[in-house]
Amino acid sequence: MRIITLFIFILFTSSQTNGQNFKDKLFKGWGIQAGLVNTQAKKVKTPFSEKYDLLFGYNLGLSYNFRYNLYEASDNLSFGVSTAPALGVVDLYSFVKKGAWGGGSINIPLELTFDVGAGSTYNSDKNFGIALKGGIDMNIIPLLWLKNFGGKPYDNYNRFFIAPHATLAIRYFGKKGTALRELFCRYDFMKQPSGVTKEDGIGPAFLLRVGLIYFIGY
Repeated sequence: MRIITLFIFILFTSSQTNGQNFKDKLFKGWGIQAGLVNTQAKKVKTPFSEKYDLLFGYNLGLSYNFRYNLYEASDNLSFGVSTAPALGVVDLYSFVKKGAWGGGSINIPLELTFDVGAGSTYNSDKNFGIALKGGIDMNIIPLLWLKNFGGKPYDNYNRFFIAPHATLAIRYFGKKGTALRELFCRYDFMKQPSGVTKEDGIGPAFLLRVGLIYFIGY
């Protein structure tokens, strides 16, 4: 919550103290994304014992993207903050319970950005650009349980988590040169609980997403 408050404070303060028009430094776009997730392990009950289990699956979603430039060093270099709330679908598999269910998903990344070239400012004269981003990613996966094995609830699985993440993005124009696009790869840094060992047969926790963003009004 403190990070979210700080994010909003930085955005508000910058917009009030900078003489440049707010809209001249605000960038918007819509995007599509796909990802793989290996959740953090939790102990679940089996007929004979308790075992560590996790959920593995894929995630597809749509996002709406905002970026605000806090500082523009030149026409092709800027520093800013961004977010890209996304709503999606997910299909997950349980290794211990041996089954799968689909549900919804929500993720909201909050990022600091370093942008070079195309898309860094509205005055950029470049046809290609790159962006480095880092921050936190808030996730609810799955949003709803659509199938519970044996008719029992599985709320003991980790559904909500916040993880630090890093994003690498490249920007380019379409063949007709009319729409700026951003191709990105985002990785959430997660780790398993300290009690998990190799003998549990649980792999590392991770969340990897790739996606494509179309800039609006650029």
